[in-house]
Amino acid sequence: MKKRNTILCYISIFFLSGTTCLAQFRNSGFLVRDSFSRRQSELITEFGNNKKIENSIELECLTALSFFPELKNTTITFKFGKPISTMVSRPDIRSLVKRQSEREYVIIIRLPNTSKTGLEWTMLNFSALVGWIGHELSHICKYREKTNTGILVMGISYIFPANRMKIEKETDINTIRHGLGQALYDGTYFTLQQPKVSIRYKRKLQKYYLEPEEILREIGYTETTVTR
Repeated sequence: MKKRNTILCYISIFFLSGTTCLAQFRNSGFLVRDSFSRRQSELITEFGNNKKIENSIELECLTALSFFPELKNTTITFKFGKPISTMVSRPDIRSLVKRQSEREYVIIIRLPNTSKTGLEWTMLNFSALVGWIGHELSHICKYREKTNTGILVMGISYIFPANRMKIEKETDINTIRHGLGQALYDGTYFTLQQPKVSIRYKRKLQKYYLEPEEILREIGYTETTVTR
């Protein structure tokens, strides 16, 4: 009966556009903190190589990394700072003189209580935060494929809205393909529903990134998938 109700809920998302089932989906708890905290030592051993992570977000970062096994040996520093958004990723500028295979990367997460958008990363639940860190790891996956010149070209193209939209939506899709679609949905849905978040930030999120309904479609919760 429970399975039947879940399937009916997914179908109604697309046929009835109801908000009730969306809320039920959001509350389904895709990633549960306790299930990963019990394995934290194991996660450190398997995915902590060449990683520098702030203690307060170690579990979230390691959990996100566990969905990106191709980054096991990539050098990544997770640190706090004041990026223009909630979090950003980029190659470490100092490593751009190294070989492509030896390049290092940085994910900068905005310091608590310094947000100008109304969204603090501390407002996100465990699942949502892992999903958004996963989005930044997806960017790093793309950077790894590019030469230094390619990264420069990508950075310049990002200035133009159409290119930025393409890059960010493709990054969301890559995050979903790595298994973090529901976590990504959780963060996006929460942010768009959060009254403390500025209208400007919400509009930017809607313009450049996948919206909740688009994430669900990419995950595969369509009528065709449900009825297979």
